[in-house]
Amino acid sequence: KNEDELRERLKGFGLRRTQKDVGIQPPIFSVFALTVDKLPPELREDPEAQAVLDAFETGETKSLEMHLGPIRRLTGHMKAHAVVAAAKELLEDGQIDKLVLMAWHVDVLDILWTGLAQFGVTGIDGRTGPMARDAAVKAFRKALGPRVFVGQITAAGEAIDLSPAAELWFVESSFVPKDMSQAAMRITNHSQKRQALVRVCALAGSIDEALAAILTRKVASISQRMEPQ
Repeated sequence: KNEDELRERLKGFGLRRTQKDVGIQPPIFSVFALTVDKLPPELREDPEAQAVLDAFETGETKSLEMHLGPIRRLTGHMKAHAVVAAAKELLEDGQIDKLVLMAWHVDVLDILWTGLAQFGVTGIDGRTGPMARDAAVKAFRKALGPRVFVGQITAAGEAIDLSPAAELWFVESSFVPKDMSQAAMRITNHSQKRQALVRVCALAGSIDEALAAILTRKVASISQRMEPQ
């Protein structure tokens, strides 16, 4: 909470090199509000909404799971179908050449994979073996390879280079901002000449949108409090 004091106390305890220091342009985060025809009653704000937001602010993940477990999966399904529709339009028009989609639940990943199959899809999740993992990344990096990469946030969040894409969408979010920040870096490296854009997808008008706003703020806050003075 006291970021200035924390930054002051951390002085002299470490040496940090940011992406900017080594010539890499960090990604820009934003919330992408998705509109659906009708939100289920479970997803509308109710008397428990503030308890969920408070739990997210304080990092009480056990409390969050108690409140959001079933809703989180249902929300993911709804967002996946909305993302497929939005991505199709941009891919068909050529506004995006390649796109990385990150999610949490395997069934949500499957919806994305099936819905965008016409553009060529590859990806990594917890079911992907080492050899298949390397093959998926190599395929996506080819100029004429698959245009869509579908990854599970933790399984595909480290040690791979997806920089042929300059845009990444989080269809679902992790409750741990570090996971999101790390996964977002998959589309940044020295060869990335474009500004990397990261969209955190949320259902417009639901508590999911408020959670996405908190998450993007936390990602930015973590970076700021560690900046050298």
